[in-house]
Amino acid sequence: MRLTLNQDAQAQADAARALTLRPDDATLARALFVQGVAAYRQGQYAQARAALSSSQTRAPGADTALWLGLSAYAAKDYAAAATALAESVKLNPTPTARLNLGSALLATARYAEAEAVLRGLVSENPKNAEAWYLLGLAQRAQTRETEARTSLKAAAALGNARALEALK
Repeated sequence: MRLTLNQDAQAQADAARALTLRPDDATLARALFVQGVAAYRQGQYAQARAALSSSQTRAPGADTALWLGLSAYAAKDYAAAATALAESVKLNPTPTARLNLGSALLATARYAEAEAVLRGLVSENPKNAEAWYLLGLAQRAQTRETEARTSLKAAAALGNARALEALK
């Protein structure tokens, strides 16, 4: 509940208290998840990764893998981010997980894979400006400038300011 209310420090403290009670495996995994998300939101990425990794080991889940990937990305460990986000997408291919996976794949220079993920995303939701922008970057990285310009123009038309800059 505290995570929902953005009371991250309190959520982290509550989870730490729950862990001292020797909870069952499901409660333990959930407390570690809460600790990890709260730590991520407070910019404590190493702590977030440790808690979320431990939670994912105990009870694999798409949400935990997503937050683990976001934590790794924030810590600039793009390879680990791509791995965790791919697991999240495998378990539940939400637009958020797929968008972040595309970004992580771009950061690891896996441009063709990023393009495939992002192309699927824009075909399902043609109004996703960020997906169009990242798709343009993936195409540009593969030296397909005409396609990249088309994608970046679509992103710019939807209000993505970074796409406007990339077009210059």
